[in-house]
Amino acid sequence: MGYFLGGFPDTGELMGNLNKGIPPTMNNWVWIYFSLFLVGFIGGLYYQTRNNDEHEMLRNDANYKASDDNFNKVVSQIKKKESKK
Repeated sequence: MGYFLGGFPDTGELMGNLNKGIPPTMNNWVWIYFSLFLVGFIGGLYYQTRNNDEHEMLRNDANYKASDDNFNKVVSQIKKKESKK
């Protein structure tokens, strides 16, 4: 984004200035970009939490329903090992 919009310091320049004790100088484009990112993130999070339905194809797929990443099995094995110590 900094390449196209400008106002964003280069990473090397930013780190070099911070090592010298010089505060970073950025223009308003940085805050506009940050605000758009934050609004997009919150909007996406809200949408996904409100519409968390699985796709019909996944709900009807027997392999998807039967799939298990063995999380509970691994957790129980770890707890057994820790209890033996």
